[in-house]
Amino acid sequence: MPQGAQTRLTRAEVVRASASMAGASALAACGLPGSGSEAPDKGAAPVTISWMTDWTGGPRGEATKLSIPAFEAQFPRIKVDMQATKPDTFEALSAHLAAGTLADALLFGSALLSVWADGGALMDIGPLLRKQRFDKESVWWDPEYFEYKGKTHGVPYQFTISTWVYNKTWFQQDGVKPPADAWTTDDLLDIARRLSHPGDNRWGVEMRSNVWFFWNFIWANDVDFVTESAPVRTALDQPKQLEVLEYAIGLIHRHRVAPVREGANRVSGISFENGNMAVSSENAAKKQWFDVKDKFEHDVLPTPRWATTKRRVTNWGHQGHMVTKAAEQRGRGDAATQFVAWMAGEGGQRFVAETGSATPVHKKTAYGPLYLDGKVPSLKLQLDMLERKPDQSARGPRLFKYYLEWSRAVTPILVQGFGGEVGVREMATQATRAGNAALDAAAAADGSKPK
Repeated sequence: MPQGAQTRLTRAEVVRASASMAGASALAACGLPGSGSEAPDKGAAPVTISWMTDWTGGPRGEATKLSIPAFEAQFPRIKVDMQATKPDTFEALSAHLAAGTLADALLFGSALLSVWADGGALMDIGPLLRKQRFDKESVWWDPEYFEYKGKTHGVPYQFTISTWVYNKTWFQQDGVKPPADAWTTDDLLDIARRLSHPGDNRWGVEMRSNVWFFWNFIWANDVDFVTESAPVRTALDQPKQLEVLEYAIGLIHRHRVAPVREGANRVSGISFENGNMAVSSENAAKKQWFDVKDKFEHDVLPTPRWATTKRRVTNWGHQGHMVTKAAEQRGRGDAATQFVAWMAGEGGQRFVAETGSATPVHKKTAYGPLYLDGKVPSLKLQLDMLERKPDQSARGPRLFKYYLEWSRAVTPILVQGFGGEVGVREMATQATRAGNAALDAAAAADGSKPK
């Protein structure tokens, strides 16, 4: 869910709004049967739950359109009132929180989990999930994104994997063999050199500053964007981080095998889907098939290993459904939990699989024929990248306290560096200073210390 810059609420305002909501009197909860696969309780009173989501257009909108009637057919006493959120979802949800108009269930960005949970805006659905026999082992579960201080506030839904894709037709035309499992960032540069035709606006690789591109190289080089020890400090100006930044930005401005895709100097009107890049990274590789269609053949590659360590780290991202304290106060906590659990299970994830909107977080569905339907021949490689091995792992960004404030400070400076508006080392220095200043300012406003 993109983050916009329209109505910005401070962390303190979000906490105050959360505390106000938490202080309201709770109503009696509605009783529900067990898991989404069990027979519904026909004697229970009808209830309508509200659901806020930005899955409203394209394949994701189709998944929403299909999910609601399927859920209501299985649970006829529960109706779902879908409420579309604006593109600046974090801000929109915070505004609803402050206004007291928050829905019962939210498609939520986990960067706000800690502050919303601390403020009392989220319901602890752990007991209800156990009652409904929700099996965490059946999904790719990362507690950092759904659990806080011993309580569970949500379940996975939108599961995205940083997946490297390539223009198979282009490789064949230029006589370049697709890389194997052992390929490294050195091989990526070599392939990009062989396939680049800048004069025709055809580039060997796409490289950007966001999480889907170079972040996994940072982790594969055995470091992170911030320090492990408390208090959290930005570490982008450290040697190993600089090594990765020099490589990633060098693809664009030194070797000229990747176009400028960000900042004031960005090249517009080009994309992997339109055949301008031979290799790129995508967070929904099957959905991309619908964009590419008959333009060329495309397929999935293993995540490149960092050349120095020969390790591979694949980035994943979770945006789950959270159940709000408001749902509990309205007597809809059980019903809202039933809905989000169903959406995370085989019921809701089948539509994610069919539309390619994301990678199904439900493992059985992800490995099944609805998702692995042959449209992208090697799509299972995406799932193979999640297997834990001595030289391979998968993870998401570390969601430390004030992550959102830190990201907002650092991201524009990274964009300038990848756009060639500032040198790599100067970019790293500026981003480190800005990140630390944002952490300190957020801690001061919150009356605490960075953690």
